[in-house]
Amino acid sequence: MWANTNALERHHVTAEKQGISREDWKIIQTASEPFDRSKHIIDAIRPHLMIICTWNTDEQWLTRDNGPFVLDDTIDSHLYHYYLSATDTHVLWTAHPRWLSQNGGFDDFILKLADTAKQKLNL
Repeated sequence: MWANTNALERHHVTAEKQGISREDWKIIQTASEPFDRSKHIIDAIRPHLMIICTWNTDEQWLTRDNGPFVLDDTIDSHLYHYYLSATDTHVLWTAHPRWLSQNGGFDDFILKLADTAKQKLNL
């Protein structure tokens, strides 16, 4: 499984707390952009299931390098299922857990996520 779509965390998450200037962080962030691709994760891990927890990432992050894919199902307003046939990878794409918890029904959403994974993977 995988949640992040960036190779490097946003500045305020860790770097700022460690006293790293935004300018220095930006140099590293720019250099890390070639790694901000789902292909690297899929090629290295070959997951059967990926869970992406960042709603505002462009769909091309997933689709540009991964051969044929299908947006198989829109399960909820913030839960999509993709299937990448070339690697037999199921992708559940959802919002960040903080957003989900602030927008009600977090526990119910987790159950929906688990049920969807079981259904899509035939478990």
